[in-house]
Amino acid sequence: MSSTIRALHEVPGEATRTRLIAAGLELFGSLGFEAVTTRLLSARAGVNQAAIPYHFGGKQGVYLAVAQHLCDTNGDRVRQAIATARSGLDASAADVGVVLADFIVTCVDIVAGSEEGLLHYAFLVREQLAPSVAFDMIFDQMLLPVHQLVCELVARLKGLKPDAEETMLLAHAFLAQVAGFVTGRRLLQRRLKVDELDLSAVLDMVRYFSIAAAHGLQGKKSAELPCQIGR
Repeated sequence: MSSTIRALHEVPGEATRTRLIAAGLELFGSLGFEAVTTRLLSARAGVNQAAIPYHFGGKQGVYLAVAQHLCDTNGDRVRQAIATARSGLDASAADVGVVLADFIVTCVDIVAGSEEGLLHYAFLVREQLAPSVAFDMIFDQMLLPVHQLVCELVARLKGLKPDAEETMLLAHAFLAQVAGFVTGRRLLQRRLKVDELDLSAVLDMVRYFSIAAAHGLQGKKSAELPCQIGR
């Protein structure tokens, strides 16, 4: 057995893959695909550099595995949130605005509710800015189902077709809160003079804003503002 193969077997195969995916999630999200070398990946993962072609076929294989990990990790929560929203619509006298608001809150929580979620979002942002071979996977498994549901809810609010341009733009405006409270959090922390944002208060504000916007589309009045979000 060669020294390279012996080195690979010092760390079990699945553990090696897991380490490389975790390293890739952090590095690709923060630096981008081109800036990340296989040497950097293996060093961050703490494995032999030869593990990358051995387990993934190369750097692009790691990148695609990271993208699939992102979809798998968030997929259950996204599917559950979609199912909950559709179930809420089936209830008698359902308030579509509230159903929409609850779904948007869940989307923000999935991203902003954990350090891993923030890493996932950094990866997603890079895919939005410079789509790669991984974008179709992310689009089909995560982005499209979320956007389609919000379009369906907005369509009900406005009496539009779900695939109408106006519907899609309005749906995107609701989902823009995810970016606002994640990529824009440093701005808000500086303006509020706080070291971190209170997540529960952020989610309260997202829910309030979403309900207000939804009810505004229907000509309804909204409730009072919730609590502050800085601490």
